[in-house]
Amino acid sequence: MSAAPFRWSKKILRAVIGGLLRPGDDDHLVQGLAKIALDVRRGQGKQLNALNVFFQYATAASFMRNLRPLARVLELGTGYSTLLYARLLPPEVVLVSLDAKPLADYDIGLPLSRLTRRVRFERGFTITRQELAAFHEAPDRESYAGVPAAALATTAAGFVRAGTSSYATHLNLPPDRDPAQEALQRLFPGGRLAGLARLLPKDYAAEAAVLPASGQGALAGLLAEPGDFDAVFLDCGEFSTAVEWLAVRQRIRIGGLAIFHDIYFPKSVKSFLPCAAMAASSDWRILYQDRSTPQGLLVAERLA
Repeated sequence: MSAAPFRWSKKILRAVIGGLLRPGDDDHLVQGLAKIALDVRRGQGKQLNALNVFFQYATAASFMRNLRPLARVLELGTGYSTLLYARLLPPEVVLVSLDAKPLADYDIGLPLSRLTRRVRFERGFTITRQELAAFHEAPDRESYAGVPAAALATTAAGFVRAGTSSYATHLNLPPDRDPAQEALQRLFPGGRLAGLARLLPKDYAAEAAVLPASGQGALAGLLAEPGDFDAVFLDCGEFSTAVEWLAVRQRIRIGGLAIFHDIYFPKSVKSFLPCAAMAASSDWRILYQDRSTPQGLLVAERLA
């Protein structure tokens, strides 16, 4: 990327922050958001990717702002998106953000802590190791989220992209053949959905190790409360999102939105499976799919 376009990227970022986030209201918030795209320690490619991720979050906020009614929003995974949604969504909207990490442990902990009157921060793991294992360590599946594995194998092709990543390395995807096709064969052997605990045992074990051993996670407690959500943003653990989606999908009202970050495999294992299931289901309509970053973003509307 040449220097001149990068200078324009910085101007765009400042314009967005200045126009939408009113920097005079909270300089720490502005500095935190600017850091993701203007960190001089990063190469220009990484800076541009961070800038595009920022715009993806802004796009998700735009979809939510135009949703009627909009009263309750659930975010799984606190972070820069929380800062943005707290500022851009109408103040009467109840924004619940669930994550296990204490606010003080974030590099943007100070601006997050200033939002405690605006955001209902829930601290806890969304699911437990027992819940994770019940899904990922099960035998190969015939279906997921009500969608047959054969249909998933078809729509999943739209959420598999070539590229280097730790998951591609761990799967030993050969560079001399189509990595997307190879990945699909690994994911859907014999037309069934493979367990990711067997495909990526070390990565899976690392995530499982940090979860509480048994019982129910904090997501179950939130879903026990009355009322559906108008929008849910899923950006939590790599292996947990596929399990979270099974729990939360019926708690999004008809006409409401499901928003996913990290939708492309094998860059991430986080959200490709729920997205493939929505693409194959008549209960959901994909409104937007972003390909500007290796992670990607998807917005879908619940129809039934």
